[in-house]
Amino acid sequence: MFIGFVSEEIPSNSGIFLKLKNKYLDRGFDIQDVSFSGGHIALLQSPLSKQKDKIKLKENVSFYQGTHESVFVFFQGNLYNRPELLPFLEDKLESEAQLIFELFKREGTDFASNLLGEFAIFIYDKKKHRLFLIRDHLGTKPLSCAILSEGFLFGNDGVSISKILGINQNLLKKYLVQQYQHYTKDYHLLPSKKVFRILPGHFLEYDFKKSRLIKYWEPESISLVEGKSYDQHFFEIRSLVENAVKVRSQHIAEFGVHYSGGIDSALIATITKKLYPRTKPKAFAWIDQSLLDSGQFEADWMKESARILNIDLMGNELSPHDYVEFLKNPWNMSNTILEEGVRQKADQNGVEVILSGWGGDEFISIDNKAVFTDLFFSGNWKSLLQCYPISNFPRFIWMIYYHVIVASTGFRVPRKLIHDKYYEFFKKAKINRAVPKNKLYKWKTRNDLHRFYLYNGHIAERLEDWYINGQLHGLEYRYPLLDKRIVEYMFAVPSAILVSKDCKGRGFVRDMLNHFFKPEQLQFFSKRDSGMLTGLIELESKVNEVLINELKDIENCDFLDFIDFEKLKREINFNLNSNMNIGNTDYHILTILKKNKENSSFFFD
Repeated sequence: MFIGFVSEEIPSNSGIFLKLKNKYLDRGFDIQDVSFSGGHIALLQSPLSKQKDKIKLKENVSFYQGTHESVFVFFQGNLYNRPELLPFLEDKLESEAQLIFELFKREGTDFASNLLGEFAIFIYDKKKHRLFLIRDHLGTKPLSCAILSEGFLFGNDGVSISKILGINQNLLKKYLVQQYQHYTKDYHLLPSKKVFRILPGHFLEYDFKKSRLIKYWEPESISLVEGKSYDQHFFEIRSLVENAVKVRSQHIAEFGVHYSGGIDSALIATITKKLYPRTKPKAFAWIDQSLLDSGQFEADWMKESARILNIDLMGNELSPHDYVEFLKNPWNMSNTILEEGVRQKADQNGVEVILSGWGGDEFISIDNKAVFTDLFFSGNWKSLLQCYPISNFPRFIWMIYYHVIVASTGFRVPRKLIHDKYYEFFKKAKINRAVPKNKLYKWKTRNDLHRFYLYNGHIAERLEDWYINGQLHGLEYRYPLLDKRIVEYMFAVPSAILVSKDCKGRGFVRDMLNHFFKPEQLQFFSKRDSGMLTGLIELESKVNEVLINELKDIENCDFLDFIDFEKLKREINFNLNSNMNIGNTDYHILTILKKNKENSSFFFD
């Protein structure tokens, strides 16, 4: 992780600069401080993470200063097409930052759209008094910034930048309430008026007077490619997926994979075995280790498929104490507590990089809900009727209701900002939970749904969460199925191509798995994660027993005045007196309240 500051004043005149040094140097951050006539740049990078005295993979960062103090470049991340960008200079380039300098000198900011990889880039053109902050296409490397009277503050961690600059109490309350939401979250919302996030596929341009956010990548504008057969598309997309895994895994001493029992994580695991047949990758699952050992639920198939692939499968071993400690984490934005168990296991096993299949559902293995809606509104009834023939009239009517009416109107959960199971404990006058029309989860075309995932914070929020929490464990996440080439390809594939013969959908991914698994085995790769959910409910049950005893302390938090604690306590006491299980997931509100309380404490500590 890094945080940076640019000022056109001398360092001693900048209170923010001194505050950054005092805050981050004590935490072991390395500092790159460059003074020049009229100002300075400070870049603070997080230290190496250590595991059992072994220094793990250091995040790839570099800084380059042009001649005559003209242009300064900071690069963070990985480029997978570096030799193709400036081949005549490749042997002379010492770092990615120098490469970006040369590209910027020749192309201006147009170079960004041609990069392949995960990156955050800072460029300061001193002569023109102009700076640029560029976030990668999918947003794997998060970027936030603040424009101040004394300079420009930027970095990966918008939450910490907000804390440095001071919290707006009204915004903090909205920020806390948002933790009860799901698809309707406002990704832009931070608890400081001064801080804002750079969106994926965008860059910020700032001339120390005004700023503008510019979109440099528009995959949604790609035209559909007609006339190709399914087989042609399949061989092309398979080549892209295999290369996406290869470029993200080569030269890594210790990498692991997610393994959920789902189809996308299985695909990543199978390709790693195809690329590295003599290795036995470590595979990390969300399911509890005890349930995995017992072979219950999906665990039996997970173990069998892991045996077929010869991968080392490990389950989760989170304790109630681990859960409560994670609720104190202000960077837990997407509420994926079980992923913290993955990070613990990966850390213990010396893993440096986790290859995740996350993002597959949003593009290459998008399910039929978007495909059938697209076919209906595009008038491609021939393909649609293959799966929903009018002769089966009840099934046809169900399709019209679910894939047409529900999908296109947003007439489905979430129609409300806050779920009923939480809202019953809210003071109604304090909160408006009507969903803005532009936030409704609806679509008429597959392009609509792809765009929703890209620009509504759905992808960016989790990538930011996992990036920061991964860094805290010395881990880096890489997402082959979010390779920009795959995303662009899927925008160009007609939906009729995605209708499989058996109408089950996700044909590209299932056909890629045929090399390792028999057709009858593929049915076991599903989203029926009953074992994972069972383990999570048992864990939350134990955590809720702890949090009930902390409820009085949580109630004293000034920023939780929108919660009707008296009603919540009455219901809890009634259930306790009735010998009902207080760990029921209906009381997930207790973990969010604890998280709310700890978050507010973090900002005012």
